Amino acid sequence: MFTAFLTPYSCYPDFFNGRRITIDADGDSAVTVRFLRVGFDQSPSEHTFTVDVAPTQIAALCREHL
Repeated sequence: MFTAFLTPYSCYPDFFNGRRITIDADGDSAVTVRFLRVGFDQSPSEHTFTVDVAPTQIAALCREHL
């Protein structure tokens, strides 16, 4: 499984400890997107999108949170 990380930071430790959006594939037709306020957020905001709308929704989350 591959997890994509989107973060406004470019260096360690901020890259892992700061806010970020993660993207995981859920089969062939959906993706799960999580927004973590800090690196080890125990209750991240979680969204599931179909592959068709995922790019638009992920871009909106990036504008809002990153």
